[in-house]
Amino acid sequence: MLISAAKNAMLFLLALGLAVLVWAVAQVEQNPETRDYIPGVSVEVRNVPAGLQVVSTNQNTVSLFVSAPQDVWSQLDSRSFHAWIDLTGLDAGSYDLPVHVTPQVRWARVLRILPTTINVRLERLTQKVVPVVVSVLDDAPAGFSLGTPVVTPTQLIVSGRQSIVDQVTEAVSFIRIEGARSDVERIARPVLRDGRGAEVVGNLTIKPDTVTVTVPVIQLLSYKTVAVRAVITGTVAAGYRITTIVVEPQTLTLGGDPRVLEPIAYVNTMPVDISGARTDVAKSVGFVLPPGTATERKADILVLVRVEPIPGQEIIRRAVSWVNLGKGLRVLAPVSPTVDIELSGPLADLARITASDITVTVDLANVTPGVVERVPVVNGLPRTLTVVRIIPERLIILVDTAVTPTPTSSPTRTPTPGASVTPSPTPGTTPSPTGMRTRSWAWSRSMSSPA
Repeated sequence: MLISAAKNAMLFLLALGLAVLVWAVAQVEQNPETRDYIPGVSVEVRNVPAGLQVVSTNQNTVSLFVSAPQDVWSQLDSRSFHAWIDLTGLDAGSYDLPVHVTPQVRWARVLRILPTTINVRLERLTQKVVPVVVSVLDDAPAGFSLGTPVVTPTQLIVSGRQSIVDQVTEAVSFIRIEGARSDVERIARPVLRDGRGAEVVGNLTIKPDTVTVTVPVIQLLSYKTVAVRAVITGTVAAGYRITTIVVEPQTLTLGGDPRVLEPIAYVNTMPVDISGARTDVAKSVGFVLPPGTATERKADILVLVRVEPIPGQEIIRRAVSWVNLGKGLRVLAPVSPTVDIELSGPLADLARITASDITVTVDLANVTPGVVERVPVVNGLPRTLTVVRIIPERLIILVDTAVTPTPTSSPTRTPTPGASVTPSPTPGTTPSPTGMRTRSWAWSRSMSSPA
């Protein structure tokens, strides 16, 4: 009996399994598995450690290769999956972290994640105390001056990423007086600046985020206009000199107690260094306000120092070279000619002239034998120097044909007995190279036989 019951149970289970298998096969045939990509699944960052901040990630979304029955695909999109990365236990730095995905729809299976990792850069959070600086953007009205601004609080706490917080050196509060004739109080929102004065931008927190600025507006008792004197330090380069010093503006109006203003004749600028200058020097500099006085001017003073070379003159002597003399010609005179050159220009440039810098040539192109006049030409002259004159201004040159020696043979004469040579003077003239005529004699020779 027991055996029969067990056998029936086994047959029942076998039949049930076959039925489920048949049903599953039928379901697969009617609703087959389909695979495809689902892009744009957002990635959540979990468990950011305290005191750290995510600075950047190289990817905010991933694509999933998903398998699901065909009738389930109509329910699937990027919101059907939950993707995340886990930052538990990490410190400041850069990490490649694996992406985890959980399907939110039954029967959906994730086969592949693209990319499988995401790079995350963590940075430590920090805070810093910086001073508050006041910048007044306009001037007091005529007859008034501005006292030293008072700011409350004098310091702020800046919080955020360490790389950005470290750049901040001060918090600047900008305000305007707007023509007020009494003390001004303003609420200002500070701007964070770095050491170069540039604004620091970033996700930073400022506590408190506003400050109170009070600027005293002081009525002046008396006025006096005084000259502005430029303070010059250093010396210009050797061979140069200062011609003029110009300041703009040339005067400043000071305000204050009449007894304080009375002995003041001028206001000095901050020093202007002209060491080694060879050209004009122009600088904008501040000025030194005498104690107990005030002025409406806030801008710098423009100082222009005009510098020029010290002029000079010098006479140098140079040998003359002939150029372009025709073939078969020669110069008979002058021999070893020289000229004196009078130069003018900056002393520094005159002092640098060497023997090889300047040459003098005379162009003898297309000349023929005889006497010619030519103007010597100065070569290699620096642009800063000028030829005042050349002595002599023109050269008188004697050109002749070149003499080419030819070998000659002397015949041997055999005397004839009884023969005599009788000179027969024949007057004649031959031109000399100088144009003068000299007398020469031609001798005729006769041969006579003894009687």
